[in-house]
Amino acid sequence: MVESSHISTAPLGTPGYLDPQYHQNFHLSDKSNVYSFGVVLAKIITGLKAVDFARAQDEINLAALAINRIGNGNLDEIIDLFIELHMDAWTVSSVHKVAELAFRCLEFHCDMRPSMTEVAIEL
Repeated sequence: MVESSHISTAPLGTPGYLDPQYHQNFHLSDKSNVYSFGVVLAKIITGLKAVDFARAQDEINLAALAINRIGNGNLDEIIDLFIELHMDAWTVSSVHKVAELAFRCLEFHCDMRPSMTEVAIEL
């Protein structure tokens, strides 16, 4: 607009996928995409929505729920029932590896997250 003295921009994204560090410093980085991909990995192994207000207050955000359960060694509590029905040794191992990768991708501090190249190599 001609009358405007400046233009403001802000990232648009689906709730539950945006890097939490963005809310602190308003900066997105390559590692912000890693965080979002970590949410996708968590969705794959849990079958849960990224944001669900029907869940308990501290579990509304899937990333927080996954970090809590995986970090405390309680991954079995959130594995998708469909996956559970088809569990064999290979599937169990694969789910645990993907959960560990998701946990690393969902690290709050972007410096602690793997790069997308490292994620792709692990997958």
